[in-house]
Amino acid sequence: MGKAGDVQTSYGDKGTAARFFLNLPPENPGFLYQSKPSKTERNAGCENLPSKNNHITLKSLSLIKYLVKLVAPPQDPIILDLFAGSGTTGVACEQLKIPYILMEKEVEYCDIIRARVKAANKPITKTKTVRTKVDKSGLFDMNEIDINIVEG
Repeated sequence: MGKAGDVQTSYGDKGTAARFFLNLPPENPGFLYQSKPSKTERNAGCENLPSKNNHITLKSLSLIKYLVKLVAPPQDPIILDLFAGSGTTGVACEQLKIPYILMEKEVEYCDIIRARVKAANKPITKTKTVRTKVDKSGLFDMNEIDINIVEG
């Protein structure tokens, strides 16, 4: 990092970012540290797609499962993810047996969502595309976009 010729300073430490949290009480650290997903987790179900899962902000399945359990009410839960990305929320809900609705406007990511959710061993019950108006400028200048909805 830096400019050519710069001397890099090292503090002699090695390992993952988790090494900074070793002194927290294990029974209640106050937060959850989670590393990025492995390539295997990232691409599970995407083997037959033209390209692998290329979503830029993919979240770890274990992190999303933790969050889903945190926010899902005990009776009649349903999870709504308005920005589904590559579908990690749907995969987590499949594994936790919690109903969900995912919305994503990028068709490329919808193919990834369908493949990943299908690999989670439950059929998708319904998919549809809805045309809607969205205020992109903040000044009520409405533009139409397609929202793709996946329900499981």
